[in-house]
Amino acid sequence: MTRHFVIALGAACAAAACAPAARAQGPSATAPSVAAIIRAGVALTPASLLDDADVSPLHMTAGPQLGDGMLCLRTHGDRGVGYIAVFFERGTVINYRRAVAIDHCTGESYAPLPPVAAAAPHRGGKTRVAPPDGTGD
Repeated sequence: MTRHFVIALGAACAAAACAPAARAQGPSATAPSVAAIIRAGVALTPASLLDDADVSPLHMTAGPQLGDGMLCLRTHGDRGVGYIAVFFERGTVINYRRAVAIDHCTGESYAPLPPVAAAAPHRGGKTRVAPPDGTGD
């Protein structure tokens, strides 16, 4: 099992001026690219659960957990607080599920899941070029 993702997210976090932590830290309130990965890879019902979700620091998986890194999402829905374990391998969400005891999600520290930055508007369309003989419109 590789640990490339943990290293890559740690580097991304350092570039985003995340505070150092005792273990490899990835997603935080200053890492919007990680938020985009989470939002693209985790589909909750209702989808609005991700809008107010909190995210724990990324850390390596242990024992029977999937992938090479994991984090927890804390959601606030109609039924109260819920915890979702999200598993990564090489920078991609490979699985997520309701957290269980081995995930230790209830004891994690959390920060708000940052919104995904809006993409710059694409200026599509074709550029019209006049014909070489100058007989354009």
